Amino acid sequence: MLRKQLSIFFPASAASGVGFSPFARNKYLEILERNGIDAHYYLPSVGSRGNDELCEALDALAHAGYIMTDSSGYIVGTVAKARLSNNEKAKQ
Repeated sequence: MLRKQLSIFFPASAASGVGFSPFARNKYLEILERNGIDAHYYLPSVGSRGNDELCEALDALAHAGYIMTDSSGYIVGTVAKARLSNNEKAKQ
């Protein structure tokens, strides 16, 4: 159950078929937005693409619901907004 709830935050989970349909995803994102909440994906292996073994471990553990931190306690990787506004898209 928790894995399905977290899959909105982990694109690897959604891409592998765990979770819900694109229609349901959009419906849930719209509900969050109406309530002033933004959804984000956690992308742990951003910045670590030169090490295939590390990337695989980071992505696999993120898929299982883990959030990784470095030795200083900072989150490894980055988060990306699940749905960008038109202004945010234009800036990118």
